[in-house]
Amino acid sequence: MNKQNDFDIIYNRIGTESIKWDDLPREVSQGQLNAMWIADMEFATPTCIINAMMQRLQHPIFGYISNSKRFFDAIAHWHRTRYQIVGVTEDVVSYQNSVLGGVTTAIYTFTQEKESVLIHAPAYGGFIRALQATNRNIVLSELKQDGDSTFIMDFEDMKEKVVDNNIRCLILCSPHNPTGRVWTREELESLAMFCEEHQINIISDEIWADFTFRGHSHIPLQSVNAYMKQHTIACYAPTKTFNLGGLQVAYSIIYNNSLMEAYRKISEQSHYNLLNALSLEALVAGYQEGADWVDNLCHYVEENVDYAYTYIREKLPEIKVIKPQGTYLLWLNLKSYGADFVHILELLASKGLVPDDGRKYGVDNFIRLNLACPREMVKLAMKQLEESLR
Repeated sequence: MNKQNDFDIIYNRIGTESIKWDDLPREVSQGQLNAMWIADMEFATPTCIINAMMQRLQHPIFGYISNSKRFFDAIAHWHRTRYQIVGVTEDVVSYQNSVLGGVTTAIYTFTQEKESVLIHAPAYGGFIRALQATNRNIVLSELKQDGDSTFIMDFEDMKEKVVDNNIRCLILCSPHNPTGRVWTREELESLAMFCEEHQINIISDEIWADFTFRGHSHIPLQSVNAYMKQHTIACYAPTKTFNLGGLQVAYSIIYNNSLMEAYRKISEQSHYNLLNALSLEALVAGYQEGADWVDNLCHYVEENVDYAYTYIREKLPEIKVIKPQGTYLLWLNLKSYGADFVHILELLASKGLVPDDGRKYGVDNFIRLNLACPREMVKLAMKQLEESLR
């Protein structure tokens, strides 16, 4: 295996302006630092992307560029070969610098100030921040636990919230961050029926689409039925898939012509969403040549999840954990350790482990671990977790 495609290599990222390693949310006074909070990976970006950017760097001019045919063809190829979706043409794709930026533009497109928007809890903190920044009212519908096996949508609770708050917009995370839930077609069909009944528009964040484990497949929401195709703004990016968060490249897919016109009008107001030369090469190379790398990546991450899940179930049974079906996240319930959650975070930091604080997701006494890292880092995290909580 090429060195840059070897998932066991540990890279030192301290001093690289990495938010994950150089801008920690809490101080680590001792122990080996193990940053497992923000969702980027500890794996090298695949060589096909590195080579494509290096080739572009041979040309010494970096003037303004357009969203070329290569950009749209690569997106169409990826959606056709990975999700079995045809019809992703230039006219249904809107370039965005980030998925969260695309989500924010969709919020402006679908809603007005002080209107209510429904999101599932635990909710990705980016949704919460975006809704707060746009002065929308956040309404949370908590996912239910289906025994010890999975999280499911609570349609009774959703209906009550929709009716009581006159909600006309829902944000879906698919696959779901932070629980790692991969929604089935049957669940998405039920959601489609619910949204059509209540005339709800949907913002679907599908940045995790490429991270699914054996027995689970990502179903693009717009493929479920005609209503979803016409009333959904779906947001995608290669940045999560290929570890390109620092390059900034994303896009939204909108099949409704009038909706696309309104979305683009809002998106263009800031003059911010302009593709850059290296991001173009990264997306094209990843989507045209990176499929095998992604398959190997998902297999490796799933083995990390299996290791951590088994370790916790056997050695830390007080932690409640549901095995994720996708993403590279592990959502841990620490409620059995008492109410002083801040002290728990301090204990973890004292051993070097920095997880993501579950309060960012609208719930208490949970942490999120990022397992997109070499196996030795996962093993160290389990040891640090055990030493902190025993």
